[in-house]
Amino acid sequence: MQKASMSLLKVYVHTSLVHSELPCYDHISRRMANSSHRGRGSIRWLLDSFDVVGEHGKHAVLVFEAAQMSLRDMKLAFRPDGFDEDFVRGAITELLRALDFLHRHGEVVHTDVHPGNMLLGVYDNNIMQSLAEREFTSPVSRKAVSPTRTIYPSRLMRPREGPMLLSDFGEARIGPGPHGGHIMPLEYRAPETLLYIVWSYPVDIWSVGLTDGDLYDAAHLAQFIAALGPPPPEFLAKNPERADFWDEQSMMSTRTK
Repeated sequence: MQKASMSLLKVYVHTSLVHSELPCYDHISRRMANSSHRGRGSIRWLLDSFDVVGEHGKHAVLVFEAAQMSLRDMKLAFRPDGFDEDFVRGAITELLRALDFLHRHGEVVHTDVHPGNMLLGVYDNNIMQSLAEREFTSPVSRKAVSPTRTIYPSRLMRPREGPMLLSDFGEARIGPGPHGGHIMPLEYRAPETLLYIVWSYPVDIWSVGLTDGDLYDAAHLAQFIAALGPPPPEFLAKNPERADFWDEQSMMSTRTK
C-alpha cells in the first residue's frame, strides 16, 4: 500500500503574465542530477505543476512538499523576542549550504533571501496528517464572500523540529550575470541594487547577513540606534541582559548572547 503524503499548492493569479519560478526549478533540477552537494537538501523542491481553469481564466499551479511555517511567521507567533543563538546558527548554516549549491552548481541567484522565504520543513509527514484530521473534526471559521469563493484563516500549529528549506524562486535569476534591476524587499537590498549597479551572487550573501540579524531581537535595536543615537545609560540599566548587547559607553557590542 502506498503511504499517503501531504503537499502544498501554490496557485498563481490568472493575471500573472510571467511564471519564472517553474523554468528556474527546471534549470536547477537538471543541475541537481549531477551533484551530491549537501545544500540540495536545504531547498524546497517542486514536485509537480499543472494548469487549472477558473471562472476568471487559467491559473498556473505548482506542487511543493509541505512545510510547517516560515521563520518569519514562527518568530511573530512564538518567538517575538527573537530566536536563541543555536537555532539561528543552525538555520543560517542550512541557508548558506542552499545558496552554495545554487551559486556553485545551479548558477542561480535567488535574489529574495529573508526569513519569510525560509521554511521550517517536516521530518514526519504525520504532523500534517493530524492537522488535516483536526480540520475535519473542528474546522476553522469560514466566510462565504460569493457562491464560488470562501475565505478562512490558516490554522495555527505549534512548530516541531524540522529542516530549514529555502523557498520561493519567483524572482530568481539564472546565470552569474551581471544582472540588473530592483530585487529583494527594501530592508534586505544589497548596496548594488540601491545604487543601480549590476549585481550577481554576492547580493544573496548580503541578505544572509541581514537575515541573521533579523532573527535576533537585536536587529531592531540597531535600527533605532541608527536613527536616534545610543540610548541613555539610565535606560539601559533597566535591562537585565544589557551586557549581551551594550558596552560601558552605551554602544552596541560586537558580542552576542
